[in-house]
Amino acid sequence: MTPKIIDKEIKKMEISSAAIKIFINKGISNTSISEIAREAGIGKGTVYEYFSSKDELAIFAASSWINLLEQTSYDSVNKSDTPDKQLKDLFKHTTSNFIKHPEIISFFIELIGYLQKNMHQNKHLQLIKRIGAPVRKHIVDILQYGIDKKFFREEIAKDLEKTAINLVAFVDGLGLQYVSDPQFFNLDIQINCFLDYFLNSIRK
Repeated sequence: MTPKIIDKEIKKMEISSAAIKIFINKGISNTSISEIAREAGIGKGTVYEYFSSKDELAIFAASSWINLLEQTSYDSVNKSDTPDKQLKDLFKHTTSNFIKHPEIISFFIELIGYLQKNMHQNKHLQLIKRIGAPVRKHIVDILQYGIDKKFFREEIAKDLEKTAINLVAFVDGLGLQYVSDPQFFNLDIQINCFLDYFLNSIRK
């Protein structure tokens, strides 16, 4: 009989998906590898074949979502559109993750709190810094493109990174409120309202 060939990356993704469910329900600190194994339908030893520790598993799960965001954020906008349209499309894509995957937002909140208790682990701190970095970089690129095309005012060039941080922070805040109470407001409408004010302030 031909032995079954297992794609290791697919298996790691399956295990990390199972782990996220348990992490969200119980918290990372209160979750055991045995519980993750049961959720994934595998033995505890199999989990350790792919991950050396629970921390490594949590980091992998978060990194996988960040990588997905990096890949899809650039695909979410049409490079031939005007810069203001590109910016709106980018945020529409980003906020759709809040709407479609509120459990992932809860997981990241849980993970950040967990990692803050382990500040001596530098590789974990790097993950925290990576969260939101793809979107911030894309915002900077779009704003610079708008400046180069004489669409946005030149004086905003000196603060592009700060502007990107503020934009992401604002949208993240709205996203967290939305996840807490989806009936409170329409997320897309609120984002577009804010972006209209912002874009009007930087147009030439």
